[in-house]
Amino acid sequence: MPLNLNVLPSPWLVPGVYVGVDASGATQGTPDARRPALLLGLRRTTGTVAAAVLKPITGATQGATYFGRGSQLAAMCSAFVAANPYAELYALALDEDAAGAKATATITITGSATADGTLSFVWGGRRRKVGVKTGDAFGTIAAAIKAADDLDPDSQTTSTVALGVVTVSARHKGAYGNDLAVEPNYYVGDKTPAGITVTVTAFTGGTTNPDVTDAIAAMGGDAPYYTIVPGWTDDANMDVLEDELESRWDPIRQIPGHAIATLRATHTDSQTYGNARNMQFSTVLAPGLTPTPPWAFAAAVAAVEVAETDPARPRQNLKIPGVLPPLEANRFNITERNLLLMDGMSTVKVEAGEVYIERLVTTYQTNPGGEEDPSYKDIEVMRSIAHFRAGWRSRILRKYPNAKLGNDGERFAPGQVVVTPKLLRGEALAYFDEQNLLALVEDRKQFAAQLIVERDQDNPNSMNVFMPPNFVNQLRTVATLVAFKV
Repeated sequence: MPLNLNVLPSPWLVPGVYVGVDASGATQGTPDARRPALLLGLRRTTGTVAAAVLKPITGATQGATYFGRGSQLAAMCSAFVAANPYAELYALALDEDAAGAKATATITITGSATADGTLSFVWGGRRRKVGVKTGDAFGTIAAAIKAADDLDPDSQTTSTVALGVVTVSARHKGAYGNDLAVEPNYYVGDKTPAGITVTVTAFTGGTTNPDVTDAIAAMGGDAPYYTIVPGWTDDANMDVLEDELESRWDPIRQIPGHAIATLRATHTDSQTYGNARNMQFSTVLAPGLTPTPPWAFAAAVAAVEVAETDPARPRQNLKIPGVLPPLEANRFNITERNLLLMDGMSTVKVEAGEVYIERLVTTYQTNPGGEEDPSYKDIEVMRSIAHFRAGWRSRILRKYPNAKLGNDGERFAPGQVVVTPKLLRGEALAYFDEQNLLALVEDRKQFAAQLIVERDQDNPNSMNVFMPPNFVNQLRTVATLVAFKV
């Protein structure tokens, strides 16, 4: 029977030994997938990279160089690299909206110091200390606080002072700035020097974040991003980003990704936000009133999640480096966190002062009919779907990049690259077995019984495959009853 080696053109009359190479069988199993992450945030004009220009980030200081020290995006780059220095990371900056306003807060000092001491703050997620001497009046102390902000080139704020009141402004215009925080005496042992009082008001007044549509246009329509971290969680921008992610997930583009963001808010506001959203392509954390800016918090969580190479392994009990928990009085208890999870908001827990991922869920809660639907509840499901689909696609494109299509039962010669329904069914079962060995799917009997492979009745050049994988689950709880005897 004739072999079709596809080595020589026909006709070919020149004598010789001609050896071709075929790599279709060289790769076994499912190749490791890339997991590029993309950070979206605001830049300063002091940065070297213009807005809407994609840049790879390979070092901790590059964000500051590219996007300006003290910028939102520089803080995101720093937080991500600190948590995962080896990830494939990109960043894309936007300019502030000229129509926006900057968020501001105030620090009011009253009295005069009657003892030496130190004013300690967690300021924009960074620890800051201001020395106080006996006899220092409120105006002197306020001026020293302002000077400390001026001397920090990575501060995400600027300050002015008048009559003992320090007015602190976000670096950029935008509603994002309302999520900055200045926390006095955050750490155990910190205390205000005798004779003075310090009153801090929350940041407010920030309006109009930049339009994430501009970032999406600059991302490139075919460039895949495993994780996208937006610096904003306002509804308008999240809607646009989720629409883009939904498009990327469709069977034509097939470049699925997932958004990870953080909302800094009270429990009530976090519930309200979660109840207003419903999308399987985004995860929004609700850590409460953390002093860490939420954009840096989200970048650190994304870095930890990206580092997990197993799509089905639960993202829980994982430490989030570099982030700070809310003060004890502001932390969500277990009942509050359970309610947040029911409302599509992801949760963290605090152990010995360290912050850990508790559970990463999507905001998806109801199906198009409005009924509660747990199908896409957890991020592990979304990662498993993306992995399974990409692996199957890669297998077919590697092994049968230009195959013929025929029916079962034909006497095709050996060496003819012809795919038949029976052959493709065998490939599907073999692929399932590979994924089963990796503990990503289970119940082969069910998969084999429900698997359907057939030629399209209306298109002789097309094969239709119905694949019903049962993805493995995650160990979330262990319920135990101790029935004791005495």
